[in-house]
Amino acid sequence: MPESSQLVICVAGMHRSGTSMIARLLNLCGLDLGDEKDMMPASPANPEGYWEHIWFNYYNNQILEFFRGAWDMVPVYHENWQNTPGIHWIRREAGELVKRFTSPVWGWKDPRNSITLQFWKMLIPQMKTLVCLRNPLDVANSLNKRGSSSILFGLQLWWQYNSMLLLNTEPHERTVTHFDTYFRDGRRELNRLVGALGMTASESAIEEAVKTSKDSLRHSVTTIDTLAKATPWEGLMETYCRLLVEAGDQCQEMHAEEWERVQELAARWTPLSCCLPTAATGHGLHSEVARLRRELEMQAAKWQEQVNMLREEIAELNADNHRLVAAMDQITAQRDEAMAHMQHLANENAAIKNSKTWRLITRAGSFGIKAGLVRNVAKTQA
Repeated sequence: MPESSQLVICVAGMHRSGTSMIARLLNLCGLDLGDEKDMMPASPANPEGYWEHIWFNYYNNQILEFFRGAWDMVPVYHENWQNTPGIHWIRREAGELVKRFTSPVWGWKDPRNSITLQFWKMLIPQMKTLVCLRNPLDVANSLNKRGSSSILFGLQLWWQYNSMLLLNTEPHERTVTHFDTYFRDGRRELNRLVGALGMTASESAIEEAVKTSKDSLRHSVTTIDTLAKATPWEGLMETYCRLLVEAGDQCQEMHAEEWERVQELAARWTPLSCCLPTAATGHGLHSEVARLRRELEMQAAKWQEQVNMLREEIAELNADNHRLVAAMDQITAQRDEAMAHMQHLANENAAIKNSKTWRLITRAGSFGIKAGLVRNVAKTQA
């Protein structure tokens, strides 16, 4: 374990995200990356140099191989995998390697750090993690151009690397820097980065460092909208934007017209937005899933309670409705009975009027009225 007074920086990020360039910039600003003889030599794929310590790279590869993975095949880790007996020898040898660094500010760069980070955090608890960020589609295009992967595979691999970085670090443990900012205002971004990491560097050192950044290293730049059209995964968009909002003011300036969308996607990020080839324990994902499940269960219970209350109200309304229907039926029956009685009376009345007796009574009545009128007239004349 290094001295607690040392500043140790673990440079991580997906392949083709500028990790080599950024490690070299920090190296020129005072970050000890190790002896030159221990640096991985440049190659046609990275002619400016990898600035990668061969032994850190070796131990990362050994970890991945033990868990049946590789740089392009993130392994399936089990709970507390970093303490697996089978990699104790790596822990021992890597510990000896770490002890050889006596500089007050040192670190190492390897994109594989992104997917072995828990091992190195166990070994160096106080270390800071530098996340080198680049648009996922730019990364996928760069890998595809070199014949390393298809576009979709490259996008998914980017998603896995950065998912594990987010899940295995707290915001205060990581610093995010975006590849594109070094070609927009490299001096400004390097100044921000040096300060954010707790390093100190003179203006002249920063000036000399930014001169080494070659615009030819930037092969493509992609907007948020173009990325959204290229990826089928909303979680990838949320993961990228979650890191993008941590990557300094220049990112907001670069995506000014899309920044509201970036913030919305970033706010939607949860551990469930991540892409993992595994149950990936040790980073709190299980507890987060359990927490979300509990919240959903509580919400479901509240909804069920509301549903039950509504069912009771509906039952009461149905009972009221049945009572009203019964009352209406009774009123209808009484009305029908009254109408039937009236019809019966009407029929009886008609039958009486059509009877001989009624006709005789009617005639007799008429005769009586006439006789009375004659008597009245006679009395009047007399």
